[in-house]
Amino acid sequence: MYIDIGTYAGQSDTIWSRRLKIPLTGITWKDIDSLSDNSMLQASVPGTGKDGGPNCATVKPFGGWHLTHA
Repeated sequence: MYIDIGTYAGQSDTIWSRRLKIPLTGITWKDIDSLSDNSMLQASVPGTGKDGGPNCATVKPFGGWHLTHA
């Protein structure tokens, strides 16, 4: 899954043009079948890159997806 940042997200008044790739690996059919109206799959990713700007490229480290309840 990609998250567009800056101009890729339609912002015209920014210096950033980046995309953040979040892997979908690790999501199982059991996880999907376990979803209900009050649950979701959630992942946390670092938002700041090594250069101090928005993170970009493939997320590293990536802790994976987790089933959470609202």
